[in-house]
Amino acid sequence: MLALVAVLALAPYRVTNPIIRSGRARACFPYDRVVRVLFLDVDGVLNRTGFKPADSRGLVSWIEPELAARFARAAAEHGAHIVMCSDWRIGRTLAALREALGARGLALHDVTPSACGGGRWREIAAWLAANDVAAGDAAIVDDAFDMGELAHRHVRISPLTGFDDDAAATLRALFGRPFHSP
Repeated sequence: MLALVAVLALAPYRVTNPIIRSGRARACFPYDRVVRVLFLDVDGVLNRTGFKPADSRGLVSWIEPELAARFARAAAEHGAHIVMCSDWRIGRTLAALREALGARGLALHDVTPSACGGGRWREIAAWLAANDVAAGDAAIVDDAFDMGELAHRHVRISPLTGFDDDAAATLRALFGRPFHSP
């Protein structure tokens, strides 16, 4: 059942199966491409406790540029695709989310399904299964405590500091080495 718990060990993986969304098959990643995945929460990761934007323009206002830049560098260092698992994904289109994160230098690949029941880690596990990704090929960057069977792939962020240098170092240790394309 949850053999996909190995979901986040961070060795590159090769995608060989298309995924099904809304009855249509599509390839999530190009075939035979080595990829890593970072599951991103927003609140507490890309903004800190007490942060208040000067103006409210939706999600983009709630992303602190310094934290976003650090996260973007980490994603690039590890050759990772960003998949949003934040509650900010609910009720928003993928295009709108890509635009908001893109305004802060983050390239959003996809979002996890919502309402899987049982917590965020189950939504991440569902995404991994649907996209034929092993747990060892991903990391969860979140300020939440409970990542269930995926806890070994969790980089827990302090909401007081957001994605800081210590979090980047923890992610680096989790992935083990920088990414290099084959």
